[in-house]
Amino acid sequence: MGRIQDKYRDELEEKSELLSRIKKFEEELGNISLIYAAKDEKHNNAVVLLELLNDMKLKS
Repeated sequence: MGRIQDKYRDELEEKSELLSRIKKFEEELGNISLIYAAKDEKHNNAVVLLELLNDMKLKS
Protein backbone atom coordinates (compact mmCIF):
# COMPACT_ATOMS: atom_id res chain seq x y z
CA MET A 1 0.00 0.00 0.00
CA GLY A 2 1.20 3.53 -0.68
CA ARG A 3 2.26 6.14 1.82
CA ILE A 4 -0.94 8.17 1.41
CA GLN A 5 -3.09 5.08 1.94
CA ASP A 6 -1.06 4.18 5.05
CA LYS A 7 -1.63 7.67 6.47
CA TYR A 8 -5.35 7.47 5.74
CA ARG A 9 -5.55 4.00 7.36
CA ASP A 10 -3.83 5.40 10.48
CA GLU A 11 -6.26 8.32 10.53
CA LEU A 12 -9.28 6.02 10.24
CA GLU A 13 -8.02 3.63 12.90
CA GLU A 14 -8.11 6.56 15.35
CA LYS A 15 -11.84 6.94 14.57
CA SER A 16 -13.01 3.53 15.77
CA GLU A 17 -16.42 4.90 16.83
CA LEU A 18 -17.09 6.19 13.31
CA LEU A 19 -15.96 2.89 11.76
CA SER A 20 -18.27 1.02 14.13
CA ARG A 21 -21.20 3.20 13.06
CA ILE A 22 -20.48 2.57 9.38
CA LYS A 23 -20.20 -1.18 10.10
CA LYS A 24 -23.54 -1.07 11.93
CA PHE A 25 -25.17 0.63 8.91
CA GLU A 26 -23.80 -2.16 6.74
CA GLU A 27 -25.21 -4.82 9.04
CA GLU A 28 -28.63 -3.12 9.18
CA LEU A 29 -28.89 -2.34 5.45
CA GLY A 30 -27.08 -5.33 4.02
CA ASN A 31 -24.97 -3.21 1.66
CA ILE A 32 -23.49 0.26 1.66
CA SER A 33 -21.94 2.25 -1.18
CA LEU A 34 -18.52 3.83 -0.87
CA ILE A 35 -18.21 6.73 -3.28
CA TYR A 36 -14.95 8.33 -4.34
CA ALA A 37 -13.84 10.99 -6.80
CA ALA A 38 -10.35 9.69 -7.52
CA LYS A 39 -9.49 8.63 -11.05
CA ASP A 40 -7.55 5.63 -9.77
CA GLU A 41 -10.00 2.84 -8.92
CA LYS A 42 -7.40 0.78 -7.05
CA HIS A 43 -5.74 3.49 -4.97
CA ASN A 44 -8.23 5.76 -3.22
CA ASN A 45 -9.78 6.39 0.18
CA ALA A 46 -12.79 4.14 -0.48
CA VAL A 47 -10.48 1.16 -1.01
CA VAL A 48 -8.74 1.80 2.31
CA LEU A 49 -12.08 2.21 4.09
CA LEU A 50 -13.40 -1.01 2.54
CA GLU A 51 -10.30 -2.91 3.68
CA LEU A 52 -10.74 -1.66 7.24
CA LEU A 53 -14.44 -2.55 7.26
CA ASN A 54 -13.66 -6.02 5.93
CA ASP A 55 -10.97 -6.44 8.59
CA MET A 56 -13.57 -5.58 11.23
CA LYS A 57 -15.83 -8.30 9.83
CA LEU A 58 -13.07 -10.89 10.15
CA LYS A 59 -12.31 -9.89 13.74
CA SER A 60 -15.96 -10.07 14.84
